[in-house]
Amino acid sequence: MTSIGLGDLSQQFQMRTQNMLLKQRLQVTSEQVTTGVAADPARHLNGATAPLATITREIAQINAYGVATAEAASALSFVQTSLDTVNQTANEAVESLLLAGVSPDQTLQTNAAADALNRLDQVISTLNVEFGGRSLFSGAAVDRPALSAASEWFGDIQTAVSGATSVQDVLDTVDAWFDTPGGGFDTLAHLGSDTPASKFFIAEGTAVSGPPSVTDPAIKEVLKGLVLGAVLSDDALLSGVEGARDQLAQTAGTSLLGAVDLLTGLQSNIGINEENIASVQVQHQTNLNALEIAHNELIAVDPYEQATLLESTQTQLETLYTITARLSRLNLADYL
Repeated sequence: MTSIGLGDLSQQFQMRTQNMLLKQRLQVTSEQVTTGVAADPARHLNGATAPLATITREIAQINAYGVATAEAASALSFVQTSLDTVNQTANEAVESLLLAGVSPDQTLQTNAAADALNRLDQVISTLNVEFGGRSLFSGAAVDRPALSAASEWFGDIQTAVSGATSVQDVLDTVDAWFDTPGGGFDTLAHLGSDTPASKFFIAEGTAVSGPPSVTDPAIKEVLKGLVLGAVLSDDALLSGVEGARDQLAQTAGTSLLGAVDLLTGLQSNIGINEENIASVQVQHQTNLNALEIAHNELIAVDPYEQATLLESTQTQLETLYTITARLSRLNLADYL
């Protein structure tokens, strides 16, 4: 009966332990040769990890601001696209209204009024746009549309102006409907919040304004101008005042021109914010590059030293395998 002594068991255990340690070293060294950085930074730095922790924290902070700046840039780009559409829509209504104001052909006036109402619907649809599931022009109330459909409140304006006896009466009535706190615009048309949208924090201590609300004067003036043109769809409005309807059509077109100028100014201000965001993004990337270089320098390993260690470890492991193989084939005949 063959017996195995304690010495044999001890030798087998030592060889298995050595095999495991060599395999672990081989794995770690292979990883360090491939990546060029220490697999165990704390051990590599002899426990002096405070500088590394500081850099890691700063990198995480910049990456977080990077997400915020990217979101801000995308959102404001979407805002600009939407306002471009509103701008173009308003401009297209101007031509037909001004033409209706100087032409004796009443059909042009009727068509201009219908066109203005149609473009009012288009503008409202554009201003109710969402980005990332958030309503852009609703102020802080990002969970709901900015405006209700014109069909829900335009009739109220028509009723309000129906008794007007002059163009100025119509203008004053429309202004009051839009601008009086708690008036028609606030109670029937505006679904958003009077609180501005949250600012975009793009760097520590640096923020830019969020998207404008439909309560912004520039946007309101576009809505007013289109409404002034659309109320001409009521043939009875100012019908008893000679030249009043023509004057109202011209006034609506002129008002829209002024609104377009205001809208362009609003877009210019948003463009400044976009430029600031782009500048901060460049600075973030510059800082991130510098921090990543510093981070890698702290945990970098000597490639020559690691390659030498890898080769040495492989040699030791191969030697251990050879010895183990020979020992496993020992028998009494070989011993004798």
